[in-house]
Amino acid sequence: SADWWQRLLRALDQALMQSELSGIAREECAIVRKELAAAGPDLGDPSKAPFAPQRAAASADRAMRICFLLQQQLEEAYAGVPALGRALGIDAHAVSVFVEAELRASVLFQISKLVQLAMKSAKAAAGLPLWTAISSGTVAGIVVHCEALSETWSKELPAKGAIVFCKEAGGDEEIPQRCRGIVLARELPVLSHLALRARQLGVVFACTSEAKLFEEVKALAKAGTAVTLTSEATGGVRVQSASEADLVDIAGKGGKAGGTPTATSGPPKVGELSLAEDKVLPTLELSASPQTVGAKAASSGKLEVLAAEGGFRVPKGFAVPFGVMRKCVKGAAFDAALAALKDALDKKSDTVESCAQAVRDAVEKCEVPGAVLDALQAGLPSGTVRVAVRSSANSEDLEGVSGAGLHDSVLGVDLKDKSCLQKAVLQVWSSLFTLRAVQSRHAAGMPLFEGIAMGVLVQPMVALRGRAYAFIAFSKDVVGNDSGAVYAEVCVGLGETLASANEPGTPYRLMIRKEAPHEVKVLSLASYSFGLQDAEGGPERTRVDYSEERLSTDLPFLQKVAQDIASVAVCIEKGYGLPMDMEGVVLEEHSGREIHLVQARPIVEG
Repeated sequence: SADWWQRLLRALDQALMQSELSGIAREECAIVRKELAAAGPDLGDPSKAPFAPQRAAASADRAMRICFLLQQQLEEAYAGVPALGRALGIDAHAVSVFVEAELRASVLFQISKLVQLAMKSAKAAAGLPLWTAISSGTVAGIVVHCEALSETWSKELPAKGAIVFCKEAGGDEEIPQRCRGIVLARELPVLSHLALRARQLGVVFACTSEAKLFEEVKALAKAGTAVTLTSEATGGVRVQSASEADLVDIAGKGGKAGGTPTATSGPPKVGELSLAEDKVLPTLELSASPQTVGAKAASSGKLEVLAAEGGFRVPKGFAVPFGVMRKCVKGAAFDAALAALKDALDKKSDTVESCAQAVRDAVEKCEVPGAVLDALQAGLPSGTVRVAVRSSANSEDLEGVSGAGLHDSVLGVDLKDKSCLQKAVLQVWSSLFTLRAVQSRHAAGMPLFEGIAMGVLVQPMVALRGRAYAFIAFSKDVVGNDSGAVYAEVCVGLGETLASANEPGTPYRLMIRKEAPHEVKVLSLASYSFGLQDAEGGPERTRVDYSEERLSTDLPFLQKVAQDIASVAVCIEKGYGLPMDMEGVVLEEHSGREIHLVQARPIVEG
């Protein structure tokens, strides 16, 4: 009821205010209080559901992260107590009871209980699942527990497949071989790099921001035991004991049960490579030449053609061909570092990360020809001040390999400053050897460098006048396997928040029907504490107040933005003739709405 909600929110507001006064997460507490106060009057009113409880759920997610921060700081503060107790001769059990009592007496404990209640009630009122299905299906494997998904690369995973339970994932990790399922104790964008790779490899993946719910499921899966993991597209998650026959049966089906598509057998085919061209070229002339500049840069040229009739805009870009990189990236230091990295990969050494960084360092000591930098400065549209310098490798954006998020993009580069421009190009070249890119190619059976090259796409930065919302859109709902719907994720500010998943929280998740009247289903509202805003010195993290954000306060406005994104997605799908994954930005100005696309690639599924 409305009265119940008001009493709960008053108690939560008092707890957050006490935390705010303590000086810990002061600004975040103040904003969450403001958001909950704005959503509060509509809670308990059936006519305002599900939008109002979705707002409350998003704010509760932010509040839960405050609890995690406080818990971490308290645990660090009390970390030395056991040693002090031993030094003073105090019974270890008494010390343990003291520490636990102190934690339970803290504001943290009271806030966490209230927030969990608010989160669970808000999601129930909004009809939201407690789990997010990144990749649905059923798999069997041996349970592995770890703190972070990245730790699995240093573990020998079970030969019969692993079901990994972990608390953290940065979103940039590569999924190791033998991993069949992942259960994660934090939210993750469904269209992030890690999520795309899970679906491509046929790895069942579910996540939740509710720690208690995660622990309940984890308790059913003891480390080293065989279990089946089921993640339903509707948000249900089940873990059950499995027999040896279950493991063999599912292994015989290629690692997945239930007929879910699996990763293609054999290594994916690398894109064609032509090193003949060594001059900067406009992307409009390269739409049919991925072998020269990579699929991403070539696709940018095709997007420029489609934009004329599609009602959207595309930055007019220039590309640095593969031939330039292969002529510039050379020398004894590079060759030695590359050989050491290859050896570390072959031996599955724990030095892979440091070796990959050594290759990056060697690349970034190379030089970009002055003629290339001059051509970029002269060729880009008049008045261009800052540019985005993007990767375009022949090992990404292929029909069988997405590669989304593997390589670097450098935003806000001063076009007039040659040293900054060269540094950005070198960073993009060197990102061919990021840990995640190296692991991805190695896991897929692709070469480390032989037959691989990096092109560079340089585009004017979209002038972020007014309000800017970045989006990633799929012209097909890949989780529900529904070609009749567009799935989009949106955030305030620049799109790195969505692609990398390094920022804790959730995006706006939207499902839009392709057929009229283009019904919009809001799956979640954004809860990221920060957005990346364009600035002269490069992107800046800025705290977001969703009580003042129209996407979170005006449902018809959110629905119209979603429909406009979907209209562009359908246009791109028709232009390419297959389901597409695209990234762009929505600009809201007094003069109207503009949608800018910066890249598009084929959707890669298992």
